[in-house]
Amino acid sequence: HLVTVLITYTILASAPGGSRSSRTTGKKVKEKITKSDHIALESTSRVDFINAALAIHDLTDQYQASLHSGPPVKIWWTGSSGGKSGASTIENNHDFEVTRTAILKKKKSCVVNIEIDLDTMDGYRVKKRALPTPAGTADDEEELRHGDKVPRLDTYGDTQQLHGHIILQLKSMWPCDRHPGEHGEQGYCYVDTAGQHLGLNTRKFALWSATIAAADCTKHAPPNTVDFDCLRDGRLNIVKPHGRSNVGALVGSDLVALLAAAAIPLLTNQLAPLIASASSTPAAHAPTVSAPMVPALSPSPIPGTELHACLVDLLVAKGVDLLDAEPALSRLDLTPDIMNKVPVGRLCEVTGAVEGRVHKLQAFCEEWVGCVEVKHQLGL
Repeated sequence: HLVTVLITYTILASAPGGSRSSRTTGKKVKEKITKSDHIALESTSRVDFINAALAIHDLTDQYQASLHSGPPVKIWWTGSSGGKSGASTIENNHDFEVTRTAILKKKKSCVVNIEIDLDTMDGYRVKKRALPTPAGTADDEEELRHGDKVPRLDTYGDTQQLHGHIILQLKSMWPCDRHPGEHGEQGYCYVDTAGQHLGLNTRKFALWSATIAAADCTKHAPPNTVDFDCLRDGRLNIVKPHGRSNVGALVGSDLVALLAAAAIPLLTNQLAPLIASASSTPAAHAPTVSAPMVPALSPSPIPGTELHACLVDLLVAKGVDLLDAEPALSRLDLTPDIMNKVPVGRLCEVTGAVEGRVHKLQAFCEEWVGCVEVKHQLGL
């Protein structure tokens, strides 16, 4: 018999003309694809018939019919009672036998129609793969709608491409067969002169590559920071600050330096009369008062690099890695000074991060912008 197979599934519609109108973007639309082929009904079973219908659309590597029941499909044929609107729903072997018997009673050959809704097929999935894309719907936002997650070089800035190239060099230089990855993949360790292993993960590679790009170290030895001063023998240290009010190491050192710089004039003014009076009395030698050591402030970021500098400081200070979201944030011009004004849900959508990490990003950006403003006032 000639069998016509109708496949239906739901997609998110895009605005006409490639615009981003909120009235049309995000609406669910039912797509339909129809194909036909010949299937022998006389000797086929329900499972074989449904699988043969799926094969017409090349879907057998994604879905398979259950041996006893499901998936539910609708079947009607030429001359059937009610036509498509009154089509029978086939759920088990008994339903299929009744329908097949009715079809085979017809003396003349007829066209058999079967409708399969992929939205109800999750329980019969054998392999996840993207749904077939109907012809004629491709546009600039197709990749965003269907989410094929294929990386494109032009979505990464020059700095990210440079860091990625450095990370590849580091991985080729420091592979480790003694300490595989979390899922059994190739592991990486820095081995010092004493033969001790320091495990390298994505976060450490990002920190190391950023330091190399800044010309502060080489690929032959990791940077001299607290992140690489940890337990050896392949183990990784992950130091994370506890509590929302705890300021990270990078921002914290700057705040201490700023407070010390502001306190020096006050201390000097208050101690000056005491020193003068003490020096006028010959009975005792006045102790020498030396100015407290003030830690040096790091320079302000170069204009135009504030977003990248803030994300790198966030990774170092808080252990929150959102560097992969930099291109998306940059395209929307979401800079640190306005990050806390953007709704959390919108930032989750743009960065792909969970809500908690977005809250940490906003809190850190507020602290970071305050430090940068003080640096500007001090002429740094």
